Amino acid sequence: MERGAAVSRDVDDKMLRELKASIMNRARLYYYIFEETKKTCGEEKAIDIFKRGIYQRGLEISQSYPPEAREGNIQSLADHFVNESAGGGEIFEPAKVEVKGSGCILRMNSCPLVEAWEEMGLSSEEIAILCDMASAIDYGTFEGMGYDLEFTHQIGRGESYCELVISKGA
Repeated sequence: MERGAAVSRDVDDKMLRELKASIMNRARLYYYIFEETKKTCGEEKAIDIFKRGIYQRGLEISQSYPPEAREGNIQSLADHFVNESAGGGEIFEPAKVEVKGSGCILRMNSCPLVEAWEEMGLSSEEIAILCDMASAIDYGTFEGMGYDLEFTHQIGRGESYCELVISKGA
C-alpha cells in the first residue's frame, strides 16, 4: 500500500512538472512569435494582434465557468477560479482574498509565464509588455461573463503576486 501511494505521488509530481514546463513553453512561444510579429508590423500593431487573439481564448474559457457564475454569482466565479486552476492550484497558486456582494478580489501567487521570461533573461520592460498581452486571457474570461476586471498588482510588473479585482459590469 505504501508503494502505491509513493508511486502515485511521483506520478503526480511528474505531471505537475510537465504541466508547468508546458506553460513555460507557452511563454517562450509568446515571446518568439511576438518578436517575429514586431518585425513584420511594428510593436504597437503586434501588441494589438496578440491581445485580440489571447482575448478570444479568454472568451472561450468564460464558457467553461458554471452557469451561475456566468449569471452573476460571484461566489461561484471565485470558487471556480480557485478550484479549477491548473494543476489543482499548484501552478498559479490562486487564492480568494475577498468575496462579497457583486465583486471579489482574487490572487495568483505564482506565474510560470513570468518565470520563463525571467529565465530567458528578458528585461523588466519586456516582461511587463508580455504580461500585459498574456493577461488579455483574463480580461476575455471575465468580460465574457459580463464582469469588469482590474489588475491592481502583477508579477510581470515586479510585484510578488497578481491581484484581480472583479466586479459585475453594468
